[in-house]
Amino acid sequence: MVGAVEGVTVLGAAAGWGVRGFMRAQGASWPDWVVVTGPAVLWGVLTSIFGIQAHLLPAAGMALCLWVACCVDLRTHRIPNVIVLATFGLGLLAQSLRVGLVPALPALAAACAAGLLFSVAVIGSRGGFGWGDAKLAAAMGCILGPGGMAVALLVTSLTAGVVAAVALLFRWRNWRDPLPFAPFFLVGGMVALFAAAHP
Repeated sequence: MVGAVEGVTVLGAAAGWGVRGFMRAQGASWPDWVVVTGPAVLWGVLTSIFGIQAHLLPAAGMALCLWVACCVDLRTHRIPNVIVLATFGLGLLAQSLRVGLVPALPALAAACAAGLLFSVAVIGSRGGFGWGDAKLAAAMGCILGPGGMAVALLVTSLTAGVVAAVALLFRWRNWRDPLPFAPFFLVGGMVALFAAAHP
């Protein structure tokens, strides 16, 4: 297993190197070591959780998409549609290959529910959330399914709430300032994947 973890970690680093140009094209310039280290660590952790099995494909793909979304959102306060489409595509590919974390119908239901929930949040928050957040939540639901998405949303909301409260307390931001949400989706998604591997 150690050899497998190391091998996939190297692949993750290569994937991070491969998306550098895309990030820069989106206006998200980061040091190369940051771009490469993120996917390497995420893929290594996921391999240690899932092992080398079919479910690792959608899990690693979603982690990479969320990492890219995180880096772009932190710099530009937006989540490009291509990242959302890539995440949806991974979910559909996993279902077509029958390696999804959940069956197709629950995955579709989770995608619709998450998208609807965040659409309401976008409308109600008046700028606090963006439509990119709603679309990315729906795409995550397509991979995680109802149970996993419930875990992801709970962790995402808790971590975002804590960070926002601390930022307001120390006056690092105004309550009207938009909060990049993709980093919290990344945290919630990883916790949900861990929960899926250890039901």
